[in-house]
Amino acid sequence: MLWVLLGGLTVHAWPVLLQRSLRLRLQPLLPPAGGAPPG
Repeated sequence: MLWVLLGGLTVHAWPVLLQRSLRLRLQPLLPPAGGAPPG
């Protein structure tokens, strides 16, 4: 029963965690809001 609850939480949480990790990884590569990349 505990594993079912953990599995359900993981299934519901993984898109949020994936989006956060992708955002953190891509943030240095994306240009700032101003539009001009540094350098």
